[in-house]
Amino acid sequence: MSTVAAAAARLIRGRDDLRSRGDYPADLWRGLAEAGLLGLTVPEEHGGAGWDLERLAGGCRDMVRHGRSLGAMLAWKVHCTLSYFALARLGDGAQKREWLPRLARGETTLAAAISEPGAGAHPKYLKAQAERLPDGGWRLDGEKAWITNGPSAGLFIVVAVKGESAGRKRFGAFLVPADAPGLARTEAGAVEFLRPTGHCGLSLRDVRLPASAELGPDADIWSAFAKPLRNVEDLLKLGSQQGAMEALLDDAAAAGLEDEALGGLAARLVSFEALAAFPGRDDARLLAAKQQQRDFLAAFEALDLPGDPARAALIADMKASESVAGRVHAIRLTALGREAREAAAPDSPAGARAIA
Repeated sequence: MSTVAAAAARLIRGRDDLRSRGDYPADLWRGLAEAGLLGLTVPEEHGGAGWDLERLAGGCRDMVRHGRSLGAMLAWKVHCTLSYFALARLGDGAQKREWLPRLARGETTLAAAISEPGAGAHPKYLKAQAERLPDGGWRLDGEKAWITNGPSAGLFIVVAVKGESAGRKRFGAFLVPADAPGLARTEAGAVEFLRPTGHCGLSLRDVRLPASAELGPDADIWSAFAKPLRNVEDLLKLGSQQGAMEALLDDAAAAGLEDEALGGLAARLVSFEALAAFPGRDDARLLAAKQQQRDFLAAFEALDLPGDPARAALIADMKASESVAGRVHAIRLTALGREAREAAAPDSPAGARAIA
């Protein structure tokens, strides 16, 4: 059993309070820190284990399968993701020295503030502003929403518009401590699922920051961080959803499900694994993997297994976590359908071959 799996079985599985509380338990966070799990993606020179995102996806799988809680896994996943994908990749030497050891020890955690009320994460509609001040620092104003880990975060990575170039917005990312004057948490984007991980919004009113608070000042932040973060989330979600399906398959086997029905579930899981593990992941394979997951879940729910509150919560969170990205999923399905239609047209190369 892996270190993540062992810690999840010991610290998370069987904790009924996780499904009802709106705050992440301090004792659970301390336990994850003591097990060395909060520094897994922090580079070794800053006190971590130096994991990459592929390995973190496997950790997500182990934590869900053996902890049986997508919500308990989520706060940890976001912490590890941003430790690597934001700070370790884009931070300068001083930022890394200040924050990465603290993240590895679990003294604080991170949250990314990108989405906004009424705009989602579409760059065209984001309005939060970062104004350069005469002393070289920055002033932030705006509203943010749907911030995972927001209620417990000690540090926010706020993405804001800092100018325009050729009619296009230029974005910056800023490290904003939770106790910064002018910053307040709001209820924008608070959700009732995936507990105990919390979500919130932010109100930023004349938040003053030094020049050193900007993360990756020379980078195109939208291309380097905000946009690819969605693909990172998709990769890690493949791991966590696989772990959830494996947990349900374990339950079905323990309940004495007859072999043919159990084999049907296992076959769907194998198909999901094959699509999720494909080295050249693209939208078509991601969509196919998600469809296999839906088929697995439908087949599982059709079984006549004894009721179990923890299992019911796991299934509800599986569905909820997929619905969060429903609009993006629909856009990708539409694009895939358009490609299929074009390929089937008589004057297309594929269509001509089919007619011949």
